[in-house]
Amino acid sequence: MGAGVPGRMPQQIAAAFALCAFVVAIGAGLANDVAAPSVLRRSLVVLVVGYPTGRALGAALGAALNEHLTAIASANPLPEPVRLSAPIGGAGRGDVEIIDDVESL
Repeated sequence: MGAGVPGRMPQQIAAAFALCAFVVAIGAGLANDVAAPSVLRRSLVVLVVGYPTGRALGAALGAALNEHLTAIASANPLPEPVRLSAPIGGAGRGDVEIIDDVESL
């Protein structure tokens, strides 16, 4: 992946997607009074199919996010840092005029 997008993001999205699909499949099967072995078998199929699907979605999301971050970074570059330095030694000293008389202003 590019700058700002972690390289493991597609795997993490795939795992989250597959586990969520697994939990939903178990919940739906048990809520509909389906036999437990059948629910588990179907849920495992959903888990196995859900991982590659989530990985593809994660890769697409990572590419879109990387493209978006690259466009923002190129459109809004960071400004150069301002370097402040005071004169050292005799150079620049004595250039200040001190005004004692305020009424003359």
